[in-house]
Amino acid sequence: MLEESARVLNIANAKKLEAFASAKDDAGEKLRICMITVPEGQEWLAHEIGARLRELFKINVYVEKRDFVPAQPDRGGVAAFAEGLRGKLPWHDLQFDALAAKEGIGDKDAATDGQIIALARRHVQNQEGDRAAEFLDKSIQFAAKHTSQWRADTLIARLMLSAMPRTGPRTLYVALIPQDIFAGNNNFMFGSAQANGDYGVVSYHRFAAEFTGETPKRERLATRTYKQILSSAGHMLGVPRPSSPLCARAYPASLDEHDAKGDKLCDDCRAGFAKALGHELGDSQGAR
Repeated sequence: MLEESARVLNIANAKKLEAFASAKDDAGEKLRICMITVPEGQEWLAHEIGARLRELFKINVYVEKRDFVPAQPDRGGVAAFAEGLRGKLPWHDLQFDALAAKEGIGDKDAATDGQIIALARRHVQNQEGDRAAEFLDKSIQFAAKHTSQWRADTLIARLMLSAMPRTGPRTLYVALIPQDIFAGNNNFMFGSAQANGDYGVVSYHRFAAEFTGETPKRERLATRTYKQILSSAGHMLGVPRPSSPLCARAYPASLDEHDAKGDKLCDDCRAGFAKALGHELGDSQGAR
């Protein structure tokens, strides 16, 4: 179905990975990657990106479907939005502190989500007027509908139980999921992976047009996700973070910064991956 759809849509570079269940141990093979998909996910994305990784890293890349994400999120969209506001409000401003005290908030960490949202709305209304407050209301409504979140560390733990290691060469299990994720003080994350470990989760929730409001574009979604997987794979293989802000693995604080990066590895990252893999990388990489 994937191949026929690609033919009808005239997608020239659609590739299909071999199922992990049919993988055979190659003589001398030291590392391979298994792209994990979930029932509600975009399976074509795993095949597309896996083919790029196979060409770049010159290793076997497989695909497998696992239902490891719980149906209920760890926190709803409103809670996630309130947590983001909690960190952005000007708590050390004297005028704002007076407003918080008037609203009965003495400790921002002890305030409820409802109190934080009400305080933010009053502050925005005072500073920028009714239209800004109405925009904040619409943002909260959007968050309630679109941004329920799952804890990244919990998902990795569930992935470990779902995709147990098998005999043979080391396997990196990289799950591609449409669910939004967060961890600790990070209100959202594009991906999370074990340092020098074998399991990672990459969320393409915030890369998708349904979230950003952009016109859907297959290649844009694939490129955004590919760059994040390069970052996660490097973390799993112990490759240091790059110093170049244009490297595909550079840390982004926002989607705009993620898009501004290139889709190729810098020389330092190529050398780091080559050392971890035990061979030089392929020449072809990045967006198609």
